[in-house]
Amino acid sequence: MIQDPDQPSPDMASTMLTLITTRQTVLPKRLSEPGPNAWQVNNMFRAAAAAPDHHMIMPWRFVLVPPDRRAALADVFAQALLERDGAATPEQVAQACEKAFRSPFLALAIARLGLCEPDVDPLERMVSVGAAIQNFLLVAHSMGFAASLTSGPVSYTHLTLPTSALV
Repeated sequence: MIQDPDQPSPDMASTMLTLITTRQTVLPKRLSEPGPNAWQVNNMFRAAAAAPDHHMIMPWRFVLVPPDRRAALADVFAQALLERDGAATPEQVAQACEKAFRSPFLALAIARLGLCEPDVDPLERMVSVGAAIQNFLLVAHSMGFAASLTSGPVSYTHLTLPTSALV
């Protein structure tokens, strides 16, 4: 059989299957230096941008949180906890803050689910966001980095903060 140059080779398909099936979540507190360099991060974002996207609206945004802005993110995590639970103990607030410092590289994925043009159902947009995150994680894995996708109650907090708060 003649290999179509526009189709992946069987070896590439096998490599991709291995990549996908060997990716595992590694909790942020177990991640250690070194984190990815700028070239590697750029390639992770290129992969995210290739995710399936109905009407090409890219309903996601990624925010890099450099080490010198982790304290600002910790404050946001504390604010989100107190918004959800005004009776949170100081220990719970400290635990929420600590999450901002757990890994050498941190990017926030933000789903744009409000009104948009063209009008695309929020569930379809969320599927695209998930695909973008998966592409990002798979490329990180292909480069030898452990990673995880974490969420939780803070994901559902509606805080308004200026873009400059974290970047």
